[in-house]
Amino acid sequence: MKLWNKLAQDRRVIIILSTMNILQFMVILGLIFCVFTIPTRFTFYVPPDLTNGAKIHPNTIPDFEVGQFTYDAWQFINNWSQDGSKDAYNNLAFYSYYFTPQFRYELRQQYEKLKELGELQGRVRVIRPIPTQKIQVTKLNADTWEVILTLRESEYVNGVLIKDKEIEYPFKVVRFEGNRQLNPFGLAIAGFASNSFVIKTYK
Repeated sequence: MKLWNKLAQDRRVIIILSTMNILQFMVILGLIFCVFTIPTRFTFYVPPDLTNGAKIHPNTIPDFEVGQFTYDAWQFINNWSQDGSKDAYNNLAFYSYYFTPQFRYELRQQYEKLKELGELQGRVRVIRPIPTQKIQVTKLNADTWEVILTLRESEYVNGVLIKDKEIEYPFKVVRFEGNRQLNPFGLAIAGFASNSFVIKTYK
C-alpha cells in the first residue's frame, strides 16, 4: 500500500513538472514571437533647424522632408547635361526608385512624344529653384502629400538659349516602401496632382 501511495505521489509530481515545463515552453515561444514582431528599423527625420529643439516621432515624415525630396527627385531627372534624347531616359532609369511604377511609365510616354517632336535631341536642360518661391507642402493623409514646386526651366541647343520659363508643378507624393538602399527616404512621386502651368515666359 505504501509503495502504491509513493508511486501515485511520484506520478503527480511528474505531471506537475511536465505541466510547468509546457508552460515555460509556451512562455519562451511567446517571447520569441514578440522579439521577431518588434520593428527592427525606426527612421527618424531630423529638421534642419534645431535652434529651439524639436519633437521627433519615429517613422513620421515631416513636411520639410517631403518637399525637399520632391525637389531633389524632380531636379535629378530634369537636368540634362549633354543630350536630352539620352539624358532624359538615363536619369529616369537611374532615379527610378524615386517614382512609382505608374508615374515612371507616364514620364517615359512623355519623353517619347517629345522625341517625336524633336524636342529632346541635342537639348541641354537646367532646372533650378526660384529664391522667392517656397516649396508648398500639404498633407492629405498619413501617407499622401501634395507638393507644389515653382521652378525656372531653361533649355539650350548648341549653347544657345531657346526656352526659359517659370513653371509651377503640383505633385502627388506617397509613402513608398521599396528598396531602402536605393531610396532611403521611403517616399515616391506618384504623379501630378493637377496640370502644371507656366507662370512667366522669359524666352
